[in-house]
Amino acid sequence: MVMRDCRYASKNFSVMVKTSHYSNPAAAKDATKMLAGKLRAIPNDPDGAVIQEGQGDLTDPAVFYVRNGVAVELRVLGIYYKDLKSKDADLRDMQTKLAAVKRLQ
Repeated sequence: MVMRDCRYASKNFSVMVKTSHYSNPAAAKDATKMLAGKLRAIPNDPDGAVIQEGQGDLTDPAVFYVRNGVAVELRVLGIYYKDLKSKDADLRDMQTKLAAVKRLQ
C-alpha cells in the first residue's frame, strides 16, 4: 500500500486529502473498517462514500470513499479551534461541502 497526504491551508482551516493505493484493489473496500466512530452513508453516492461521525472530539469533518482501488479521505482540520467550542451547524456544513467535492480518481 502507498499512502499520500496533502494539506491545503486557508485562513481558518486546512483541508487534508489522503489517498491509499492498494496493491490488491479489493482490499481498498475494507479501508473504512478501522475508523473510529460511526460511518454515515451518503445517499446515492456512486462511490459509496461515507461521512465519519463521533470519531472522538468532533473537530474534523471527514468523508471517505473508494474508487478504482484507491481509498480517499477528505478531512477539514482546525474548524473548531477558532473559538474553542464545537458547533454542530459548522460540522454539518463542512460535511456537506466535503461530500460535494469533485472527485478526480
